Amino acid sequence: MAAGTNEPYTEGYFAWYRTEHQKGRPVRQCAYSPYELLPHLFSIGFAAGEKGKSTLFMWRLASFIDKAREEFGSNHKAEALTESLLDGDAVIKPEGHALRLRDMWFVDRHIRGLPFNLGSRGANLLATRGLEKLRINTPQKPPFRASSLSTLRECVYQN
Repeated sequence: MAAGTNEPYTEGYFAWYRTEHQKGRPVRQCAYSPYELLPHLFSIGFAAGEKGKSTLFMWRLASFIDKAREEFGSNHKAEALTESLLDGDAVIKPEGHALRLRDMWFVDRHIRGLPFNLGSRGANLLATRGLEKLRINTPQKPPFRASSLSTLRECVYQN
């Protein structure tokens, strides 16, 4: 087997690997779960709030996101899907597989379309086929309302 894959190590695989590597294309499947970062994000955010610095924390986080958006761009379909998943599960049609927030992974999809094993059928379909090739029914999202008891000002965030 080729290292890190389920593919047989053949002369054809070696030639493909060498060509892709020389062209600077990814030759390995990589997947990263942003869900695993949430406990750290909340831990830091709560600690900043305890020090009276939640505004500074949010500004720095928003600044990082803005810089990353400038460098990598933005996928508006992924943004809308993630916002919907905050309120419940979605369903991939016609397969009928559930898609949860935990199923959202950042992946370097393999050029050859090799399957992923990310723990659920929904996550695997999303990673292997890509967001643009799937039909996904999402829950309806009500407006999010937050209020401050100290100022009694109401903030409404709608997308």
